[in-house]
Amino acid sequence: MSIPNFKQRYYILLKSYFNDPDEKYLFEIEKLGRELVQENVPPEDIAEIHEEAVACLAEAYPDARLIESARYLSTPLMEIMMAYGLAFREWIEASEKSRSELQKYARELEQANRNLKKIF
Repeated sequence: MSIPNFKQRYYILLKSYFNDPDEKYLFEIEKLGRELVQENVPPEDIAEIHEEAVACLAEAYPDARLIESARYLSTPLMEIMMAYGLAFREWIEASEKSRSELQKYARELEQANRNLKKIF
């Protein structure tokens, strides 16, 4: 998915959370964070996505006191970054597991080759 699509989805989720701070939006934001990891979006781009969404909210709600709500609006960003961290750790663990499995299969293949050489 492209960055503009992520920006749009995040803005919609952040706006929904701003209008109704329900945890269901935080779960959706966490899910989005995992998608961002899968798409290899760097953390600094995620922060930029958040900043742009907050700026758009400021335009959409000129009477709202977004500066006072900044801490409150940082909650979704923290959720997405935590999801990013968890997903990244899961990716690293899966990579390490895959690597160790490949090493095991390589050793087994080497042993099978040695055994075949003895036979022939």
